[in-house]
Amino acid sequence: MFVPGDWVAVGIDNGGTANNGTVFDPIGRFLVDTMAELPSLVREGPDKAIQALVDSFDKVLAITGVPRDRVRAVGLDTPGPASATGVLASGGATNFGHPAWGGFDIRGAFEERLGIPVVYNNDANAAALYAHHVRYGADSRLHSSVAAIVGTGLGGGVIQDGHVIRGASGMAGELGHMPIPMHTLLEEGQLVRGYAERGDKMALEIFRQQAMAIGEVFSIAAKFTDPDTYFVGGGVIEAAPHFREWFLDTVREHTSMLAEQALLAEITLVPDLDMAGARGSAIAAATLVVEQ
Repeated sequence: MFVPGDWVAVGIDNGGTANNGTVFDPIGRFLVDTMAELPSLVREGPDKAIQALVDSFDKVLAITGVPRDRVRAVGLDTPGPASATGVLASGGATNFGHPAWGGFDIRGAFEERLGIPVVYNNDANAAALYAHHVRYGADSRLHSSVAAIVGTGLGGGVIQDGHVIRGASGMAGELGHMPIPMHTLLEEGQLVRGYAERGDKMALEIFRQQAMAIGEVFSIAAKFTDPDTYFVGGGVIEAAPHFREWFLDTVREHTSMLAEQALLAEITLVPDLDMAGARGSAIAAATLVVEQ
């Protein structure tokens, strides 16, 4: 997919507490193999947070020794909801907690501060894009996938022909906002995961119903996009291996497909979750470079 040349793309994953970054070269290598974090400062408002993004950009270049003039594009992801061009919703982004974020063009502000083209995705789409490219590599354009990312809310991403499907307003793939036929669905919180890992019956029931709900969402996706792969990501997969496998098996059990689909499709985990956002953002930036 990517062609050799004297350029790189940078990816920055912007979150409620920290930014993480990476550098991606034109032959498909990530030049940062550990977390490269700095405080995101998003609760202090846009001005300080945009500078924090610039600082993260400078940090990954310093780590890799790549000169700034080799950077052809930067990928940025943030929590949603936001438009396809990176304008945050009127209520601001999830976990940002500052009134000035409502309707703020975070992509445009970052691009103006850097003077380098910036491409935007929400964090779930970035993770979905990374998972897709890890799974299919050079054949990414020949396949499709759907990802459910379980965090503070339920995000998601739809990848077709190796690209994020954005939709008319940028809200495609927001799986957590899709009505599903689960009248008994319970809400869960991060604090109960530890109880579930230790076998607490009530906590396990909460997560069982969440896994069932994801299975129902995947069942709907099977009818709409018929993807090759269904990914599950987010905090729920950072749990103990026995819990993670139980959760994934429950998703599989409650995903309904036609027999022909079941023979071909797989349901698996998003890899390298803590780095998936930055790496997916870097892939999006590199794609922008080669398609220009």
